[in-house]
Amino acid sequence: VDLSLRLDSPCTSLEPGALLFNLPSNTQAQDTLTMDNAGAGSVSFTIFESALDLSSGEAPVGLRVPEPGLRETASGPASVVGLSGTPLFNENIPLSGWFGALDHPEGVIRYAFAQCYEQAESFYVLGGVSGFDFGASKKAWRFDSATNSWTELAPMFFAGEAPSATCYQGRIYVLGGGGSSDLQIYNIATDEWTIGASLPRGMEGAAVAAWNGQVYMIGGDNDFFPGSGVSDEVNIYDIASDTWIGNGSSMPTAVGNAGVAQLGPYVYVVGGWGINAPDANSQATQRYDLEHDTWEVGPDFFSGRADFALAATEGSLFALGGDEDGSFFFDATNQVEQLDLSGWPSGDWVDIGDPLPKKLSANQAGFCTQALLNPSVAEVWSVGGD
Repeated sequence: VDLSLRLDSPCTSLEPGALLFNLPSNTQAQDTLTMDNAGAGSVSFTIFESALDLSSGEAPVGLRVPEPGLRETASGPASVVGLSGTPLFNENIPLSGWFGALDHPEGVIRYAFAQCYEQAESFYVLGGVSGFDFGASKKAWRFDSATNSWTELAPMFFAGEAPSATCYQGRIYVLGGGGSSDLQIYNIATDEWTIGASLPRGMEGAAVAAWNGQVYMIGGDNDFFPGSGVSDEVNIYDIASDTWIGNGSSMPTAVGNAGVAQLGPYVYVVGGWGINAPDANSQATQRYDLEHDTWEVGPDFFSGRADFALAATEGSLFALGGDEDGSFFFDATNQVEQLDLSGWPSGDWVDIGDPLPKKLSANQAGFCTQALLNPSVAEVWSVGGD
């Protein structure tokens, strides 16, 4: 942490500068971190702990605040921004096996989503389309399951439909949206936004993940005309140098607006709109190995849904709602299917027999927590949607 030292500010020291342990299995170690403040002002520290991937924690260089101005974004037949100005009718949710937590304060559709390993009981909902009027939104929110509460955060610089996001060591990287090439970076500790190097291509609805100091942008569309615009590219951003450094191995099946979840070094991309959309959605279950730059194909996703929430627990994937396989981009469904990952790449997607309380698409993120209902049981979340 770099601190400017003024008469009214903290004057801090830290010893040691880093803690490093290399432990064999089933062993433990202990050390002392001493923080001292000899200045006139008070100081607070935020410590993020992670069991995964601490090899490269450098902050991006040259981050900046953009000049104000308007941006043109795409709005093809798969877009909901085309309905801008239309009020959203919120129907009462019927009782079911699903429990209602505190609703999102405004309602939100096709947003960027992120959940940080260091904040296992919280998740972030960023930008997307407002449930008030179907207009693109700059608003950012955090939900804390332990208190069942939403907190509004500093707004994003740019609004766009279907941006994508990932969390890495105290920052959230929000990519694209509306076919734009924006990279917006949120600092969790300071509640501030900056911008990074522009994406190598305009994008909406990509899969995004982070590993080993890099952010990966996988697939996506550029204009809400999925049949012609979906990409199979994997573009790689180096966090420390704020640079797009090249491409990884291409996807086996090009898709956008798929179900997306990251489990450690693996990114799961399920269903989505491919080259045949909207006549037919993708039935592919694809897994990208971030460490080895390789793809595997898992069981067929016969329901062929797109624009839905994919939740990942330690041992399963859950596909929640979305656009059914058909001739329209908004064939909402309440279907919920589960894939047991213990036999990967074998196995089958199985309907769990407990559908969402109502039909939803564009409900983007399937989060997981354990704090709201029962600390011993995983809670799978569907947030917002059309």
